[in-house]
Amino acid sequence: MLSPSQQVQLYLAIQIIGGHIGLPFLILTFLWLNVARSKVVVHFCVSWIVFSVSYSLLIYVSLPLEAPSTQGICLLSDAMTNGALIMTSVSTFALWLNLWFGILQPVWFQAHRFKNGVESLLISIPYVGFFATFFATYAISAPASGIPNSNTFSDTYCLSLGNMWIAVDLISISILGLATLLDILILWSVFRKPLYNKTSSAARKFLIKLSLFGAYRAASLVLSLVVSIKAIDDEISSVHFLDLEYAVSVLQQTGPLVAFLLLSTSADVWLAWGFLFPLHWIQPFRLRDTSQKSHTIASHPSKYSGSLTDGSEYDTLPASANDSEPFSSPTSSDHTIYGP
Repeated sequence: MLSPSQQVQLYLAIQIIGGHIGLPFLILTFLWLNVARSKVVVHFCVSWIVFSVSYSLLIYVSLPLEAPSTQGICLLSDAMTNGALIMTSVSTFALWLNLWFGILQPVWFQAHRFKNGVESLLISIPYVGFFATFFATYAISAPASGIPNSNTFSDTYCLSLGNMWIAVDLISISILGLATLLDILILWSVFRKPLYNKTSSAARKFLIKLSLFGAYRAASLVLSLVVSIKAIDDEISSVHFLDLEYAVSVLQQTGPLVAFLLLSTSADVWLAWGFLFPLHWIQPFRLRDTSQKSHTIASHPSKYSGSLTDGSEYDTLPASANDSEPFSSPTSSDHTIYGP
């Protein structure tokens, strides 16, 4: 069992690596190193950065928890964590919707104006979820005329006396449940033979990784909710149960780190960072020039420019499907899947 100080250090290290450093650096890679991604993916990263900051806020507070002014910090932290939990769930669902539009390509979606409108909607909905939950928390939990109510924090610690967090967890789980149903629909559509031959292997790999990510988020939220409710109802304080509660909490808070690993373990990102295929399971990309002579990036790294605007294009497996990353911007290639 880790000591309390070691638990805080581990918790903070997870948040710093994933949400404070990893995801911001990944966004910079997408925006300035010619690693094209849909805007929905960029804002998916932003949602997990907000999650990381929200869940780390109290760690950065230097005031003692018994200070009266800390009540405001407790309420701010609670509002931000509630909002961030909804925001990340909605952004995960938006990511799946973006994939669904990109892979299945509904007829009405072919018009450019609809693509831009749908993308803007998918980007904005997570922020709406965050601010709606944020202000709802303030409305329910803030003391009325200075008198604490049943949802206000205790006098000596940032521990909410209400049950709003249960509703937030249930809403988040419901949203992830819808994302799981959409996940099943997309996987069933993609791995059917007619569409399978039209979908790049990179897209199929990303779909599998995103499915695992969605399952991880849903499982961690359900476990966290069950353990927390059991702790309240039974008032369990045994060492083993406290260890389990801490382990489940850490599992839930690794979301930013897992999101970073989900989006960073792709060949074009590693290439942009200067690493050539450091993971043996990443299939090397192939380039072909206008003379139809193929050269691997590993053999001719100078051919790689970070984008496909130099007259080269990705070889295809099969020829009708682009094997670049499935979350490229729709303008980067005619065959690139729209989102993420």
